[in-house]
Amino acid sequence: MGKKKIQIKVTRLEEREIDFDLINSEFPFANAIRRILLAEVPTMAIEKVHLYRNTSELPDFALCHRLGLIPIKANNKEFEMRNSDEETDRNTIYLSLDVQCPVEYGENLHVHSDSIQWQPIGDQAERFSSDPIRPVDLDILLMKLAPSQRIDAKLECHKGIGKEHAKYCPVAACFYRFVTEFYFDQSKQLDKNELETLRTFFPPGYLDFDQIDETNGFPCIRNNRFNRSDFTMQSWNQSLREKIIFETKNNTLAFTIESIGIIEPSELVIQSIDILKSKCIKFIKCIKQNM
Repeated sequence: MGKKKIQIKVTRLEEREIDFDLINSEFPFANAIRRILLAEVPTMAIEKVHLYRNTSELPDFALCHRLGLIPIKANNKEFEMRNSDEETDRNTIYLSLDVQCPVEYGENLHVHSDSIQWQPIGDQAERFSSDPIRPVDLDILLMKLAPSQRIDAKLECHKGIGKEHAKYCPVAACFYRFVTEFYFDQSKQLDKNELETLRTFFPPGYLDFDQIDETNGFPCIRNNRFNRSDFTMQSWNQSLREKIIFETKNNTLAFTIESIGIIEPSELVIQSIDILKSKCIKFIKCIKQNM
């Protein structure tokens, strides 16, 4: 019999997070996807800071480093890697930051990432008219300016990958684990004290205590996925432990990806698989050339 095809089943999809099951997959494949997400999916990030004025309390090097880590919302497919000194609308994004706290303000001015303004070059204004380039989050605190203090800087964004610097990494949490499910041993009885223990230690959404099996006293299971971080089992007595069956599915890995907002989580999965495919094609071509 041939090896079963790899399947992907999405179990949760939110604006910046995705959970999916990788079925019939080996660890090396899953780990390759994880490593590509962390190190090889390209994004745009601030690479150079032209600082014209900084009268704040924040030293120049600290300010530039802080600005470089601000995630920039820009479609990575619309830009090329910058391989020369030539600046074009296809390899460079320009942003500006020019903020001054008025003398009469009377207190410190909180400067947030919404103060960073995009400066289109070439045909960028037309290309990104429906989705303007901007910081991913507009409420990131950059610094505090006292009255009369000013920041004036021009920011230059280039395309890069996480292998070069963490600022290019498009994901935060990115991990996988075996799927473990739990069931009740229907051949045993659950007493009232044990039922109360389950009510105490099971988080909402796992069990329905409004529907109790009259035959053996077990509550109805709504979600049988066992996530160890949700449970505290140390105080369970041995009798209760024996009434719950845990089963690890060795052919299924549960993947969790948290995007920092530059690229949608589902698109991150697609791009990582495309990169892996291109690596395989290149590897096969090298083998054929050396045969």
